[in-house]
Amino acid sequence: MEEALKVLGLEIPKKGSSTDYFIDLIEKGIPKRSLQRAKRATGFTYVILGRLLSVSAKTIERKKPNERFDDTASERLIKLAEIIALGREALGSDEALQQWLLRPLRPLGGKQPVEIMKNMYGLEAVKQLLGRAKYGVYS
Repeated sequence: MEEALKVLGLEIPKKGSSTDYFIDLIEKGIPKRSLQRAKRATGFTYVILGRLLSVSAKTIERKKPNERFDDTASERLIKLAEIIALGREALGSDEALQQWLLRPLRPLGGKQPVEIMKNMYGLEAVKQLLGRAKYGVYS
């Protein structure tokens, strides 16, 4: 989880307080500047990011860097950051992750990972798939 916070440029919690920290972080909301970091890592447009976060692209564009997203979008942004961190580790670079996210994959029924990341279940499925790739377990 620390790697996900690094992806977003957020503070790492002190030992022993991570659950409270994440609850507070999600309730307070994650700022747009953190989304910008995820945008650079994935190469996604605001339209795609909006779909993943359940926020319109226009809403994202209008936000100032310090403005925060609601709890639903913040929770999804943390999950996306987990995918980015795991992808960097498993695939070696943001460029490799960008290509992987747009590649149709057999374990996803021939769909691209980005296609199924529109809800928490899809985000988790992509995260699990990257976790298997990290350990060389290909399906």
